[in-house]
Amino acid sequence: MESEFLNSRELRIFRHQIDLPSVGLQGQEKIKKSKVLIVGAGGKGAFALQNLAAAGIGSIGICDNQIVEETTLPRQSLYGHGDLGKQKAILSRQKIQENNPIAHVDVHNIFLSENNSIPILSKYDLIADATNSHEAHAIIDKAAQEAKKPVVFCEIQNAVVFISVFHFAGEHSYRMLSDASLRRHNPAPVSSPVPAEVIQYSLAGSLIANEVLKIVLGIPGILQGRVLQFDVASFQMIICDLQGNVIRS
Repeated sequence: MESEFLNSRELRIFRHQIDLPSVGLQGQEKIKKSKVLIVGAGGKGAFALQNLAAAGIGSIGICDNQIVEETTLPRQSLYGHGDLGKQKAILSRQKIQENNPIAHVDVHNIFLSENNSIPILSKYDLIADATNSHEAHAIIDKAAQEAKKPVVFCEIQNAVVFISVFHFAGEHSYRMLSDASLRRHNPAPVSSPVPAEVIQYSLAGSLIANEVLKIVLGIPGILQGRVLQFDVASFQMIICDLQGNVIRS
């Protein structure tokens, strides 16, 4: 097996992934050529970052200006007690490159705002929104629309993970999801308690990475204009449109 874009070491590392019918050699080359920005290096973002680096994404950006705090350690396995007080974005690059030295990781150790969002987002092919507030989601959504970059959106509420894709094909946006009040009046099942906080965040990060890779590889079933609602505790899943109408359960 030969590639003009993957070196011999990468061909060895990703041999099993290249063997997947959905990936192949050309798919692995697409993965390496991709530039992905992860906004938020907390629980969801840290797991998404680890998965995307392990999959071979060639250029990853991390945007976060928060420090590691003791109260968030149970949901952020990338960090430990020796990391308390350190900047998440800087620290996550160090840890990712220790395990994945092939990955190129850029740090944006800054609070993403309306003033700086477009210059940052414009450098990447697609955005993973792993933030936790309506304000942050709205800023990313607006900037991505102007920069014409697809966004993989994720939020967790009461152990239900919400995943969607905006600005990939069509005019679907986070604003439409918010206006529809989907998360306040949704048909998702009532969640039972989750045994550990890290469970839901690790699954959310994996779902983010999965959707990013589907976009990179052009795999059918991308959640553009649809919302996956996954109850972590009960393993119940539904897919809705942005108005909350159930498409599949």
